[in-house]
Amino acid sequence: AQLAALIALEPAKEGIPPHCRGIVFSKTLKVGATGNEMKCLQALLNQDSATRVSSSGPGSSGNETTLFGSATQAAVMKFQEKYASDILTPAGLIKGTGIIGAATRAKLNSLLGK
Repeated sequence: AQLAALIALEPAKEGIPPHCRGIVFSKTLKVGATGNEMKCLQALLNQDSATRVSSSGPGSSGNETTLFGSATQAAVMKFQEKYASDILTPAGLIKGTGIIGAATRAKLNSLLGK
């Protein structure tokens, strides 16, 4: 309860979605994962038209969900390919995997200023 209260007091940062307050990506995420990290992930992806989860309905901007589904996976792949030099190239990959591993987590956390 104390942690939740402190997180609520965390000031909103410019360009950081409200769903991302107090979120740090720290574990591997893939299709089927659930939790508040998914809302943050979808909100971050939705900030860029090139990585948008959905243009309407569940997963779209303002309708983020707590489920990592196939639309989120496709958006993660686009994100990974957009930031290929940071995420894919160091791992010897040329195509996104749709799995949030260490390099993708690091890029997401850097976008959150963490």
